[in-house]
Amino acid sequence: EARLDIECISCSSPLIVEMASKLGSQEAVQDTTAVANMIFKYLSNLLGGDFVQSGLDKLLNEAAMKCPHSPSYNQNFPGLKYDELILSEKSEDSYGFLIAIIAVIAVFVVVVAVIFAATRWASRRRHNRWVNTLNTRQKLELERMQTGENEREKDLDSRMSSLVRSKEVPLL
Repeated sequence: EARLDIECISCSSPLIVEMASKLGSQEAVQDTTAVANMIFKYLSNLLGGDFVQSGLDKLLNEAAMKCPHSPSYNQNFPGLKYDELILSEKSEDSYGFLIAIIAVIAVFVVVVAVIFAATRWASRRRHNRWVNTLNTRQKLELERMQTGENEREKDLDSRMSSLVRSKEVPLL
């Protein structure tokens, strides 16, 4: 079951709430499950085919000749020459499905990029308008506050390390 749960913590748009309820519906769960199963089936057919197996076979055949610990190691080994692989014909549906998946992903990426760019543009515009309403004293105070915040961040960064780089990861 492929479920796309969205939990809105602080929603400013009623469309987000509506989208969350629609994605949580039983019909949406069935649709996303069907799409996920189709993608997994397609990928398993692609990975289980002759093309991937042929590539793995070639790597394994040449491995001993490229490994310095093998008795058949050859430092100047140029690589084996293989005949061109003749792939079995796939149905047009599988190519259409691949193109559909790529198109959906591309459209999604473009939509997300446009939303991101529009949000940043609107935010900067709103910020610049707000800064223009400030007098000189307020601007200097804002600059002082930002400088202090940057210094605190630099101090914290110099004294602490991320969880990934830490020598000990707390369990609780």
